[in-house]
Amino acid sequence: MKNSNTQIPPSLRYPRPCGFLFGDGTGHPFIPTFFFINKTDRETVNVNAVLKQLREDLTPDLCDITNTFKDIFIKNDLIEFLAEKDEKLLESYLSGKNDNDFWLNAIKRLIQQNRFFPCSHGSALHDTGVLEFLKKLDRLTDTNYSTIFWKGIIIGSKVEFEIKHDTMI
Repeated sequence: MKNSNTQIPPSLRYPRPCGFLFGDGTGHPFIPTFFFINKTDRETVNVNAVLKQLREDLTPDLCDITNTFKDIFIKNDLIEFLAEKDEKLLESYLSGKNDNDFWLNAIKRLIQQNRFFPCSHGSALHDTGVLEFLKKLDRLTDTNYSTIFWKGIIIGSKVEFEIKHDTMI
């Protein structure tokens, strides 16, 4: 039997939306998801085929931002993709809105709502595209969350997983 003094109160047991986590109204937070396709330096890799498979198997809202989002500049192809995801963005696109900050904030909002999944590709072994991917990750996410303390202990969680594709299965 657990000591009731050491149990975490119900209000702190489950992750609560904070910072870049937003709920869907049911109390379940959205976790921003970014994809990095590794080992694209190999001759046999067809990045477009991998992107197509990811869109078919996971989400059609996946977009390759390797070449369409550099530093803070958003290319027209990416803006068109975003405009398809939201009625207000479509209106802004059709009216010729070309404000980079507007589109950057739109990307952040769609990522937070799990309506846009950025993807980049490169080679971790040869250090190609990794730094650029991490810069984009940093630029497209906000980490404004507060720390929750309970009885002098910092409450938090960490989730990690790896997806492997085995051709022998």
